[in-house]
This record gives sequence, C-alpha cells and structure tokens, in this order.
Amino acid sequence: MAIRKKPAVKKVGPKKPSIKKPSVKKPAKKKFLQAAEKKMEKKGTKGAFSAAAKKAGMSTQAYAREKEHAPGKLGKRARFALMAGKLAKKKKAKK
Repeated sequence: MAIRKKPAVKKVGPKKPSIKKPSVKKPAKKKFLQAAEKKMEKKGTKGAFSAAAKKAGMSTQAYAREKEHAPGKLGKRARFALMAGKLAKKKKAKK
C-alpha cells in the first residue's frame, strides 16, 4: 500500500509590498589607473608581475594571458596587466 503525501498548504494572508531599491551604478572613478599605480608604489609591488613574467621567460602580456584565470594575487595581477595593456593600446591609437 502506497503512502499518500499531504498536499502543500499555502499560507493565506496579506502580501507584503516588495520594495526594490533602484539599481544605481556608481560612477567610475576617474584616474583609477593612477590611483592603482600609487597604491602599488606604496606597497612596493610595482613591477612584481613583470619580474615574474621575465623569470618565466615570457613577455608581460603573454604571461598575463596564461595566468589570467589563476586564483589569488597572481590572477588579479594578470587581469590588471591585460586591462592596462588594452588601455595603453587605445591611448596609442588616439595619437
């Protein structure tokens, strides 16, 4: 003999109004790259990724493409190097 399951009981009552906050994007910081460079200089990590790439016998961009999905600091530095390279390329194209 099969056991019957009881049907789910829905709670009946007044619905609470859902208040959604409007999604507001924060404005992008101007000169974020300069701020990042200052922070790297202060920490003493400026050039650390380039040194790691040189040690691996690769260019900075090639090393960054290889390590862009790496976890932790290495991946973060690789993604930053790729982004900085793209910005430099755009800046060079404007001139």
